[in-house]
Amino acid sequence: MPQSTSDEIVEKYVEMNVAHPFREENGRSPQLWLDAILKQELRQVIDWSWVDKQDYLLAMERSPVRDLEIKALLRAVESTTGRFI
Repeated sequence: MPQSTSDEIVEKYVEMNVAHPFREENGRSPQLWLDAILKQELRQVIDWSWVDKQDYLLAMERSPVRDLEIKALLRAVESTTGRFI
């Protein structure tokens, strides 16, 4: 699975979320993984303090069916902070 754009990286993040055995209420490990990939590939990281936890958990819960919500949520961080993507 390619990982050269933010969309491709978030899609891979969603796949990892599906495979992660402790999805509910345990987003720290996947978040660290996402930041590591973003930093390596795009020289960006997410400022998680700007991400509403409840919105994030709901978006991740629904992401295996439709990943647009998590992508939009993470892009909102960029528009607010000027960081990520």
